Amino acid sequence: MAILEYLGPFAKLDGRVLQYTIVSCRCDDCGKQWQTEYRTLKRYQNNLPIGNICRICTERGRPVDILGVMSKYPRVIRAKNLGRRGGVVATTRLIYNCQDCGSETASKYSSISNDGFLWMCQSCRNRLIRLSNPQKTTGAIYPENVDGLLWWDIETLGKSRQLADKTTIIFICNSCGRETTARWSYYRDGGRICRECSSRLRFTPETHKKMSDSAKAGWQNPEMRERFLAGREWGDYSKTLSGLHRKVKKVLVENEYTSFSSEKWIARGIRVDEVDFTNKIVVEAFGNYWHANPQMYKADDVLTFPEGKLIARDIWERDRKRLDKIEKFGYRTIIIWESEFNKNNNRILELLGK
Repeated sequence: MAILEYLGPFAKLDGRVLQYTIVSCRCDDCGKQWQTEYRTLKRYQNNLPIGNICRICTERGRPVDILGVMSKYPRVIRAKNLGRRGGVVATTRLIYNCQDCGSETASKYSSISNDGFLWMCQSCRNRLIRLSNPQKTTGAIYPENVDGLLWWDIETLGKSRQLADKTTIIFICNSCGRETTARWSYYRDGGRICRECSSRLRFTPETHKKMSDSAKAGWQNPEMRERFLAGREWGDYSKTLSGLHRKVKKVLVENEYTSFSSEKWIARGIRVDEVDFTNKIVVEAFGNYWHANPQMYKADDVLTFPEGKLIARDIWERDRKRLDKIEKFGYRTIIIWESEFNKNNNRILELLGK
């Protein structure tokens, strides 16, 4: 053990080292510096099975010659992170070829030295775990050996040209007979139909009726009904209100329209500015630019948004479809434009009929 220096107030006394002196040492194997009491070091050195190495390296195991490891494990090509004296320690990474796909992979010597070690890469190990009967498979599956594949993307194959989970393939749908694009993981797990056929078979009229009956029965349960109503309150969007929306909300509150709630979902994919669930009234605050006010923009005008450029007529068509959906759910929709509100703040009250 290479002692670098003596530390602490009891470093030396008349040229002698005391038992409680803190010494700084350097391991001859890993090269790391560590500190301990001299009495522990002396007692530990007397019991060391090998040369001057630290306690951590001793607990990991005696360094082994790399040539002996390669002769014992012929698959090993080379090694990384050898000990300071050139031996193989527990943390040494041994590089070998995967017996399944042939790609180079690395594992610690402590793992390789265990009984039952699989000389495979992590991808091939995971494949063996997923398969229901690993005894009857070699692990790697190559597209040429799979019946029913019309095409596969070469760029998404594994390192040894084997099928990977994300490999894009094309096969014939067993239901409609059309060519279908999917991932190999879907086909491997038994998927033989396209997405359209899968949705059609999954949501049949019988399944729709079962879902409807279950929803009706749940609504009759008071606890389920409370949980459903509480779900409407999910998400607090009150801090993201636009400037126009804040002004409209202020007018509603000042005139005792307390039944309105801000930024609530009334249906799947439809969130409105203000909604009165009791009276089924929806208030939408439309900005002149974001909704392309027809009094200010022509149908062919192009407006720039964060998601890209849109034509005014496309914005109008999008808003029209959204308003039609809201009306289908039985809500009365009131639209207040920014230009109207700026001229008359009480315009919203006139539209509400107050």
